[in-house]
Amino acid sequence: MTTQSTKYDIAISFLSRDEPLAAELAEKLSPQFNPFVFSKQQEHLAGTDGLESLREVFLKQSRLVVILYRDGWGESNWTRVEQAAITDRLLREGWNWLLFVSLDSTSTPPIWLPESHIRLNLSQYGLDQCLGAIKIRAVELGAIQKTFTAVDQSKIVVEELAFQEERKHLLTSEKGVAGASSEVEKLFNTLLQTFSDIQNASPKLALEFGKDRQTFVVRSSKAGLTIHWAWGYVNTLEGFGLTLRLWPHQMILPGEDKRYWKEPKPDITISIKPDYSKPFGWCWNLSDKLFSSDDLAEHIAKLFLQHIKTV
Repeated sequence: MTTQSTKYDIAISFLSRDEPLAAELAEKLSPQFNPFVFSKQQEHLAGTDGLESLREVFLKQSRLVVILYRDGWGESNWTRVEQAAITDRLLREGWNWLLFVSLDSTSTPPIWLPESHIRLNLSQYGLDQCLGAIKIRAVELGAIQKTFTAVDQSKIVVEELAFQEERKHLLTSEKGVAGASSEVEKLFNTLLQTFSDIQNASPKLALEFGKDRQTFVVRSSKAGLTIHWAWGYVNTLEGFGLTLRLWPHQMILPGEDKRYWKEPKPDITISIKPDYSKPFGWCWNLSDKLFSSDDLAEHIAKLFLQHIKTV
């Protein structure tokens, strides 16, 4: 068993794009547990056989391994090493020490993960519930939860205040407008792929879709969806964002040389605000719930499919 040589209570495996989330998890766990995050432990691994030292962390030296999963995990240089250690350990110890966290609803879990194994979806459970699940599993595996003191709490408060100040500045800056605009492009491209997949799977829906820099449109034979990105200034996002509308008829696609005979009226209008958070970086706020662009695209597609049924 690994308990004789355990150095870490929790080891977190993640793709580089998810380092902010891994770092936040480690930050929230560290007052009570001893977590391992590679980017935070590079100094410790310096001067050793880095790959072998990293492998040992996931093979032997951690009580609990948490995988922050999205498509591409296990294919990058570092996660390939971590995945090899994890699958070797599975053969030796079973599954109890592994916690699998899906970061979006579109990624396909690895084929070696059993259907029966516990999986958490970050977008469904949220950060606090995922943290709670990690803590419970770590304690079940023998980790000793340290006392959380007022001094520990004060450090977290200071860090959170600093992040909120950074976030406020970002949302009222040219850099923030550029970052949010880039996230719009990512969202629209993801929507194109999502609706393309839907059309390929269900051609009878006869979906058509298109986009330009500020607008995404999808239509069926009897319904439409539009998303418009609008902002008013180059140095602030306050008061601006995406407007999603569901229509009881077809809508004109970007680039089509057509006009409406009369001004159409939507059935539903939804405002979606750009936001910035530790877990996601740039993300979207819909009814006070945060979505990554991948998860928002999935959510929007489901809204439209449900709307088709009602018109």
